[in-house]
Amino acid sequence: MTAQRLESGRWVTIGVYGDETEARIEPFDLVVSDLQMPGMSGVELLRLVRREYPRTDFVLVTAHASLQSAVDALRMGASDYLLKPVVWEELALVLERVLLRRRLVEENARLRESLATVESCRVLAACLEVGDVYSVALDLLPRSTGEARGVALFQRSSAPLSDGLELRGFRDDPRRVSHHAIV
Repeated sequence: MTAQRLESGRWVTIGVYGDETEARIEPFDLVVSDLQMPGMSGVELLRLVRREYPRTDFVLVTAHASLQSAVDALRMGASDYLLKPVVWEELALVLERVLLRRRLVEENARLRESLATVESCRVLAACLEVGDVYSVALDLLPRSTGEARGVALFQRSSAPLSDGLELRGFRDDPRRVSHHAIV
């Protein structure tokens, strides 16, 4: 297996695996594979990659194309299917399109997380009582960060009697937890 840096600055790994592919498969953003290889077909490799790394994009290349093999590959989750001889400009366009789609899916996930945080803030903003804000904030923050526990110490010098300590997800005595949180 060899790694090479492309003109675009991206790294690619080139390898011929054959029979030992299953033992050596690694996570990649994108796999480009021939349909017919010794030891393991491209469809078998696609199935293996889909099972182990479902987010990996996969492009099949073949000189032995049939409509059925193309349909099967696309149904199994291949991102594209190219015919040999490969025209490098066409391959570059396919790879750029696949990687652009990947970036858009990742951006979409980030935007959904941001939207969930904004929705949580709307719930928080609906609280009129200062004491409720602390409690609701600590309910929302662990959920948006993926944490199971949280400790929040709120102090506002501009609002007397608004200081507060809130705990979530601790089973211990709250006084002991607060002591550790403050120390």
